[in-house]
Amino acid sequence: MDAATATDAERRLAAELTRAGGPDGFPALPDVPLGRYTDADFARLEVEEVFGRSWLLVGHGSEIPDAGSYRVIDLPGGSVVVVRGSDGVVRAVRNACRHRGAPVVRDGAGCARRLTCQFHSWSYDLTGGLVAVPCESDFVGLDRSERSLAAVRLEEWNGLLFVNLDPAAPDLAAELAPISRRFDAFMGHRLRLVERRRYDLGCNWKVVMEAFLEVYHLRTVHPETASQFAHSSSPLLVAHPGGHGTMYMAYTDEVLEAEEGSLVRDVMFPSDLPSPEGMPSIFDTTNVLLSLFPNVVSPLNPQGFPVVQAWPKGIDRTDFEVSWYGPDWGDGDRPAGWDTKFGAWDIVLEEDFSNLEPIQRSLEAAAHGGVPLGAQERLIWHLHAELDRRIGPDSVPAGLAVAAQLLDELIEA
Repeated sequence: MDAATATDAERRLAAELTRAGGPDGFPALPDVPLGRYTDADFARLEVEEVFGRSWLLVGHGSEIPDAGSYRVIDLPGGSVVVVRGSDGVVRAVRNACRHRGAPVVRDGAGCARRLTCQFHSWSYDLTGGLVAVPCESDFVGLDRSERSLAAVRLEEWNGLLFVNLDPAAPDLAAELAPISRRFDAFMGHRLRLVERRRYDLGCNWKVVMEAFLEVYHLRTVHPETASQFAHSSSPLLVAHPGGHGTMYMAYTDEVLEAEEGSLVRDVMFPSDLPSPEGMPSIFDTTNVLLSLFPNVVSPLNPQGFPVVQAWPKGIDRTDFEVSWYGPDWGDGDRPAGWDTKFGAWDIVLEEDFSNLEPIQRSLEAAAHGGVPLGAQERLIWHLHAELDRRIGPDSVPAGLAVAAQLLDELIEA
């Protein structure tokens, strides 16, 4: 985070902590239609027009360090292989052989000299070029140069790798401009993947995302955990163009006054985890949460942080992925402080998970007429508004649109 952003956030957050009522002039928001979580046509449009055309975070360069290192990502629009070539360049290709469509990689990650189909052994080099075909003379007129694996756009932001299935989409730099301006200084230090975990959740992907885009629920769902660490009733919420957002919550005195060696201190600021130099002091006093459209939320911490992603696997099914990144500690085992972080995070996740599937069942039963959102939940509205912009207002099924423009005046470039 740059110094100007940190200073501005601290000033505005202090004002939030002293404000007695809701934001001046905040509009009444119409209910979010329940069908946005249950309608098959809307779910199809999300996959095609949102996940099929947006920049999607698929990992970090540290995960594929060597030539031939690869990772397979099952996106809503199909399986993709991210691989580092012999020239050191990271590329992405469709995980589908140009013969009959079988995957060229079956393991989730690994290292290979070639990408070879498991069905008929068609073989591709690390750029996706077709280099070997068994019984090639059987294929009259076969031109290998026309049968390369389908390329997928891949671009990088401070080591984080993003892909886009749409060849015509704007560049990643344009998409992330409001975020880069604020967070390049934070994300620019050397990171590495620490651990990744996945969870199969029986709910719509937006139900998961929404649980991380507001802190209105903290005192109810996390009374002895997260709500003890941050002033959840007075967050600073900032919506950015493109559906992105930032949230700031001031830490409680329990965190700020915790003694070295206490459980609170070990969870929030483990002494054995390295911290990059030159980080703004706001990270010592404030929980800073970043959200990237469509499916990334990350509570940032210079000592290490989780990146959570909700991937739609069906109308009522979500692949929930948590990837932990932190400063590179060099050789040897990871510091013990990471296990402390994981343990605390697991408790908070279980508390959240207890609500998600029951919420989906209620939405399907239309147990209430719609979803009313308050000012503390405005990043949820921001998500839905951007979904409709990407899908196209005229394409949203009848009765399921939101009034996307209602909060436009609050968007900060």
